[in-house]
Amino acid sequence: MLYPSDTLWALGCDAENEAAIDKIIRLKEKKEAYPMVVLVGSLKMLLRYVPQLGPKAGDLIEYYEKPLTILYDNCQLPDKLKASDGTTAIRVVKEASCASIINTYGKAIVSTIASATESQFPNSFEEVPDGIKKGVDYIAKFDKNYRSGTASTIIRINSKNEMIFLRKDY
Repeated sequence: MLYPSDTLWALGCDAENEAAIDKIIRLKEKKEAYPMVVLVGSLKMLLRYVPQLGPKAGDLIEYYEKPLTILYDNCQLPDKLKASDGTTAIRVVKEASCASIINTYGKAIVSTIASATESQFPNSFEEVPDGIKKGVDYIAKFDKNYRSGTASTIIRINSKNEMIFLRKDY
Protein backbone atom coordinates (compact mmCIF):
# COMPACT_ATOMS: atom_id res chain seq x y z
CA MET A 1 0.00 0.00 0.00
CA LEU A 2 0.91 3.64 -0.40
CA TYR A 3 0.21 5.75 2.67
CA PRO A 4 1.36 8.82 4.57
CA SER A 5 3.46 7.58 7.46
CA ASP A 6 4.36 9.72 10.43
CA THR A 7 7.44 10.90 8.55
CA LEU A 8 7.09 10.63 4.75
CA TRP A 9 4.80 9.09 2.13
CA ALA A 10 5.66 5.42 2.31
CA LEU A 11 5.21 2.00 0.81
CA GLY A 12 4.02 -0.54 3.31
CA CYS A 13 2.73 -4.03 3.85
CA ASP A 14 2.21 -6.61 6.56
CA ALA A 15 5.62 -6.84 8.25
CA GLU A 16 5.18 -10.60 8.66
CA ASN A 17 4.37 -11.29 4.98
CA GLU A 18 7.58 -12.08 3.08
CA ALA A 19 5.84 -12.15 -0.31
CA ALA A 20 4.53 -8.62 0.27
CA ILE A 21 7.99 -7.46 1.39
CA ASP A 22 9.42 -8.94 -1.84
CA LYS A 23 6.84 -6.99 -3.85
CA ILE A 24 7.99 -3.73 -2.25
CA ILE A 25 11.61 -4.58 -3.05
CA ARG A 26 10.66 -5.22 -6.70
CA LEU A 27 8.57 -2.03 -6.87
CA LYS A 28 11.51 -0.02 -5.58
CA GLU A 29 13.66 -1.75 -8.24
CA LYS A 30 16.15 -3.11 -5.73
CA LYS A 31 18.24 -6.12 -6.66
CA GLU A 32 18.37 -7.46 -3.12
CA ALA A 33 16.78 -6.88 0.25
CA TYR A 34 17.81 -3.87 2.28
CA PRO A 35 16.69 -2.79 5.73
CA MET A 36 13.26 -1.26 6.02
CA VAL A 37 11.57 0.33 9.03
CA VAL A 38 8.74 -1.45 10.82
CA LEU A 39 5.95 0.64 12.30
CA VAL A 40 3.81 -0.36 15.28
CA GLY A 41 0.85 1.50 16.74
CA SER A 42 1.63 1.09 20.43
CA LEU A 43 4.17 -0.05 22.98
CA LYS A 44 2.02 -3.15 23.54
CA MET A 45 2.27 -4.02 19.83
CA LEU A 46 6.04 -3.44 19.92
CA LEU A 47 6.39 -6.04 22.67
CA ARG A 48 4.94 -8.70 20.33
CA TYR A 49 8.04 -8.36 18.16
CA VAL A 50 10.77 -7.30 20.61
CA PRO A 51 11.22 -9.86 23.39
CA GLN A 52 13.31 -7.63 25.67
CA LEU A 53 12.87 -3.87 25.82
CA GLY A 54 15.60 -2.07 27.75
CA PRO A 55 14.67 0.69 30.21
CA LYS A 56 16.11 3.48 28.09
CA ALA A 57 14.09 2.40 25.07
CA GLY A 58 10.83 2.43 27.03
CA ASP A 59 11.51 5.91 28.42
CA LEU A 60 12.55 7.25 25.02
CA ILE A 61 9.44 5.90 23.34
CA GLU A 62 7.21 7.38 26.00
CA TYR A 63 8.79 10.83 26.22
CA TYR A 64 10.44 11.56 22.85
CA GLU A 65 8.00 13.79 20.99
CA LYS A 66 9.29 13.47 17.44
CA PRO A 67 9.35 10.27 15.34
CA LEU A 68 11.96 7.94 16.84
CA THR A 69 13.24 4.76 15.21
CA ILE A 70 15.17 2.37 17.43
CA LEU A 71 17.33 -0.51 16.22
CA TYR A 72 16.58 -3.73 18.11
CA ASP A 73 18.36 -7.07 18.30
CA ASN A 74 16.53 -10.41 18.24
CA CYS A 75 13.24 -9.24 16.77
CA GLN A 76 10.58 -11.74 15.84
CA LEU A 77 10.17 -10.54 12.27
CA PRO A 78 11.36 -11.87 8.89
CA ASP A 79 15.09 -11.71 8.18
CA LYS A 80 14.32 -9.57 5.12
CA LEU A 81 13.58 -6.71 7.52
CA LYS A 82 16.91 -7.03 9.30
CA ALA A 83 20.09 -5.10 8.59
CA SER A 84 23.37 -6.93 8.01
CA ASP A 85 24.16 -6.65 11.75
CA GLY A 86 20.91 -8.47 12.61
CA THR A 87 19.05 -5.43 13.93
CA THR A 88 15.54 -4.41 12.98
CA ALA A 89 14.48 -0.74 12.86
CA ILE A 90 11.14 -0.23 14.59
CA ARG A 91 9.17 2.92 15.37
CA VAL A 92 6.16 3.32 17.65
CA VAL A 93 3.99 5.77 15.73
CA LYS A 94 2.40 8.61 17.69
CA GLU A 95 0.89 10.53 14.76
CA ALA A 96 -2.86 9.80 14.85
CA SER A 97 -3.58 9.07 11.17
CA CYS A 98 -0.73 6.62 10.69
CA ALA A 99 -1.33 4.98 14.07
CA SER A 100 -4.97 4.51 13.06
CA ILE A 101 -3.93 2.58 9.92
CA ILE A 102 -1.65 0.31 11.97
CA ASN A 103 -4.06 -0.23 14.84
CA THR A 104 -6.97 -0.94 12.48
CA TYR A 105 -4.82 -3.56 10.77
CA GLY A 106 -3.74 -4.92 14.15
CA LYS A 107 -0.17 -5.83 13.20
CA ALA A 108 3.15 -4.21 12.42
CA ILE A 109 3.57 -2.75 8.95
CA VAL A 110 6.61 -2.02 6.82
CA SER A 111 7.53 1.55 6.02
CA THR A 112 9.95 2.53 3.29
CA ILE A 113 10.26 5.70 1.24
CA ALA A 114 7.73 5.76 -1.61
CA SER A 115 10.33 6.24 -4.33
CA ALA A 116 12.82 4.11 -6.21
CA THR A 117 15.76 6.15 -4.93
CA GLU A 118 16.76 6.78 -1.34
CA SER A 119 17.55 10.41 -2.19
CA GLN A 120 13.96 11.35 -3.08
CA PHE A 121 11.80 12.04 -0.02
CA PRO A 122 8.11 12.42 -0.97
CA ASN A 123 6.39 14.61 1.61
CA SER A 124 3.16 14.76 -0.36
CA PHE A 125 1.15 12.47 -2.61
CA GLU A 126 2.03 14.52 -5.68
CA GLU A 127 5.75 13.95 -5.01
CA VAL A 128 5.34 10.15 -5.17
CA PRO A 129 6.52 8.86 -8.58
CA ASP A 130 3.75 7.62 -10.91
CA GLY A 131 5.40 4.20 -11.23
CA ILE A 132 5.08 3.70 -7.48
CA LYS A 133 1.43 4.84 -7.49
CA LYS A 134 0.60 2.43 -10.31
CA GLY A 135 2.50 -0.47 -8.73
CA VAL A 136 0.73 -0.64 -5.36
CA ASP A 137 -2.38 -2.66 -4.58
CA TYR A 138 -3.92 0.04 -2.41
CA ILE A 139 -3.58 3.79 -1.83
CA ALA A 140 -4.71 4.95 1.60
CA LYS A 141 -7.72 7.24 1.53
CA PHE A 142 -6.21 10.52 2.64
CA ASP A 143 -6.54 14.05 1.42
CA LYS A 144 -4.04 14.06 -1.44
CA ASN A 145 -2.77 17.43 -0.18
CA TYR A 146 -1.81 15.84 3.16
CA ARG A 147 1.85 16.48 3.87
CA SER A 148 3.84 14.15 6.05
CA GLY A 149 6.50 15.24 8.52
CA THR A 150 10.22 14.72 8.23
CA ALA A 151 12.53 11.75 8.64
CA SER A 152 12.84 10.21 12.09
CA THR A 153 15.70 10.20 14.54
CA ILE A 154 17.40 6.80 14.49
CA ILE A 155 19.19 5.41 17.51
CA ARG A 156 20.73 2.19 18.68
CA ILE A 157 21.04 1.27 22.33
CA ASN A 158 24.15 -0.84 22.83
CA SER A 159 24.79 -3.63 25.35
CA LYS A 160 25.97 -1.05 27.93
CA ASN A 161 22.58 0.70 27.62
CA GLU A 162 24.27 3.67 25.91
CA MET A 163 22.43 5.56 23.16
CA ILE A 164 24.16 5.97 19.81
CA PHE A 165 22.49 8.48 17.50
CA LEU A 166 22.71 7.28 13.91
CA ARG A 167 20.54 10.08 12.50
CA LYS A 168 19.12 13.07 14.28
CA ASP A 169 15.79 14.56 13.24
CA TYR A 170 15.79 17.16 10.52
